[in-house]
Amino acid sequence: MPSIPDEVLMTRMQARDQEALSSLFDRFRGVVFSLALRIVRDRAEAEEILTDVFLQAWRQAGGFDRHRPSARPRAPRHGSRRPDTRRTRGG
Repeated sequence: MPSIPDEVLMTRMQARDQEALSSLFDRFRGVVFSLALRIVRDRAEAEEILTDVFLQAWRQAGGFDRHRPSARPRAPRHGSRRPDTRRTRGG
């Protein structure tokens, strides 16, 4: 079965399609978790960051613009920003 493009899943997520979120989570969780773990070096905190990244993606799905660069490069970037944000908040 062919993979659904990221942009289609993001558009579906804008319409609050939870299956689209689940598909994106399955697709990106490995890379986001690995990046977070490399940065914070703590498995529990990396798992929390992973959850935060996808919760933020769900909440901000309405701002997705399919004419901008694809979701693929953005997912790891969101994951890499979360640890710094967490530290500056005293987390």
